[in-house]
Amino acid sequence: MTLLRRAVVFLLFSCCFAPFAVGQLTLKVKIQADPTDRQLLFQKLNERGATAASQRRAHFVSALCVAWPDGHLEEFEARVDGVLVWPPRGKQGFGYDPMFLPDGQPDGHARTFGEMSSDEKHGLPPHGKGLSHRARAFLKLAEACLE
Repeated sequence: MTLLRRAVVFLLFSCCFAPFAVGQLTLKVKIQADPTDRQLLFQKLNERGATAASQRRAHFVSALCVAWPDGHLEEFEARVDGVLVWPPRGKQGFGYDPMFLPDGQPDGHARTFGEMSSDEKHGLPPHGKGLSHRARAFLKLAEACLE
């Protein structure tokens, strides 16, 4: 118990949300790491006519909570928007990474998270671009600590 009174505790939650508007139907999907789940998702989308990138928009959210030793909490949330692609591309990362093409890539790149190194995806400048939702949440924490 004494250790907990002196420790800073970080809790991080990350999730994928893919709200697809197809006519009157909207699907909200939490994508699991299982490739079969990804394949089933795209099969269902194709059955509903969601073949255009604009119909496969998705975003990933990370919520970071810091519990300070004095008992106060600070919460940070970050989001990265993009589109789901098929077939999956790249072998880096896990889960949705090979099928998620994030918006805002520099220099006209069009690579999925699965095609990026960990530094490119999570690294902060000068080593990376901080494209991931996790990196953005930790960047918000760092900025708050420097205020």
